[in-house]
Amino acid sequence: MQFVGNGFLKAQGYHKGQLFDPARPAESLSHLVNAVFKRQFGLKVNSATYIRPAVTYIQEVLRMGHSKGLSLSHLSSHEIESKLAETLNGEVIEPMLRVWRAYQYGIRHPQCDCYVICAVNQHDPSANQGAGLRPGITKLGRFVADILQWNTL
Repeated sequence: MQFVGNGFLKAQGYHKGQLFDPARPAESLSHLVNAVFKRQFGLKVNSATYIRPAVTYIQEVLRMGHSKGLSLSHLSSHEIESKLAETLNGEVIEPMLRVWRAYQYGIRHPQCDCYVICAVNQHDPSANQGAGLRPGITKLGRFVADILQWNTL
C-alpha cells in the first residue's frame, strides 16, 4: 500500500526519489525532510543523523512488543493512549519545553544567553542518549530558538 501523502507530495512537485518508501523508511524520510528544508527554507540539511535513530527507536519498540507477544490488537485503547502519552511527554514535549525555557531565560537575561545555550547543548546524563527522539527534538528546538532570536534582534 502506497503512503497516502505521496500523492500530495507529487502534486507539490516532489520527484520520485523524495517520496516516502515503506521498504526504506529511514532513508526515504531523510530524503523527504532534506528536500522540504531545501525547497521551503533554502537550507541544506542532513536529517539522516536524526531520522535514523528515531526510526530505529520505533522499530525496536515494535519488535520488543512483538517479541513479548504484544500487539496493538491485544492492548486496550487506554493502554495504547498511555504509552503514546508517555513517549510524547518524555521524548518530544519535555525537550521542547527545556529549550523554550532556556530561550525565554536568554531573552530576559541577554548577558547569560551564551551560558544558557551551552547548558541546553549539554547531554543529560539521566536520559538515555543511545536511542530515542530526545537529541533530535532538542536540536530542532534549538534551531527554531535561534531563528526566533535572530528575528528579535
